Amino acid sequence: MAVKQKFKTPPKPLPSWIGMVTIGLLFCLVMPWMIIAVGLFLVIYGISRMQILKSTQRDFGFLGNEEDLIKYILALTAYIAKSDNKVRPIERNFIEDSIRHDFKEKYSERYIALFNKYLEIDISIKKVCLTLRSKYKLTSKIHLLHFLVGLVAEDGLLSREEEHKLFAIARNLRLPYYSFRSIIAMFNLQKEANESQSNNRYKRPANSTSSLMNAYAVFDLSSAATIDKIKKAYRKLAKLHHPDKVAHLGKVHQEKAKIKFQKILDAYELIKKSRDLP
Repeated sequence: MAVKQKFKTPPKPLPSWIGMVTIGLLFCLVMPWMIIAVGLFLVIYGISRMQILKSTQRDFGFLGNEEDLIKYILALTAYIAKSDNKVRPIERNFIEDSIRHDFKEKYSERYIALFNKYLEIDISIKKVCLTLRSKYKLTSKIHLLHFLVGLVAEDGLLSREEEHKLFAIARNLRLPYYSFRSIIAMFNLQKEANESQSNNRYKRPANSTSSLMNAYAVFDLSSAATIDKIKKAYRKLAKLHHPDKVAHLGKVHQEKAKIKFQKILDAYELIKKSRDLP
């Protein structure tokens, strides 16, 4: 006689709406707290951002919008300005005008005082540049070096001591040597040898022949360079120094970059004209 097997009836699954209701309840409980947390974060971030922006006239400036970066840049400026153990009035005026241009007047005097303080102490160039390397991209570091060269070349002269310190900054910022030479040439400065080798300096040439040689120097080329090399160097330099590369530094320094970029264009046009190129 066959034995009938008994099978348990499987439990009925819970209606799908119960799970949906449970998830909905949990979401309703958690969501308000998430909204509140996000709202608090945005409020705190907005307040901190406004406090930073109040200290500068722009979203980003060449001296930066963080107190530590401002100190590092001022330290570099002081390091260069006292290259020949004295700060000439024209250099001091240039520095103070730059600070006032980037910051509101009530803050600029504090930074000028800080700059004067750095003139009295020894600056660790390696430590300063190490920090700046982590904060700036290549194009921004080149823009910084261009600013510093402009600072010491404001009077049309660049002493050997100033050149050595600028090179030390470029080296510690990990900038290519050709970029350093190119920036020197952009200011149309050429070496002037005096009786004493230690007093060698650069000055702006007075004749067109020297200006043409300086145009080649902007691209780090000799006058014997081929057309292809000249065009390649121009494209490379134009890409590196394009004003859009420093747009994040603010409108003021984008305008400065435009002036720098125009020097590259002028040098290229001068070379083309000398070779009767279209």
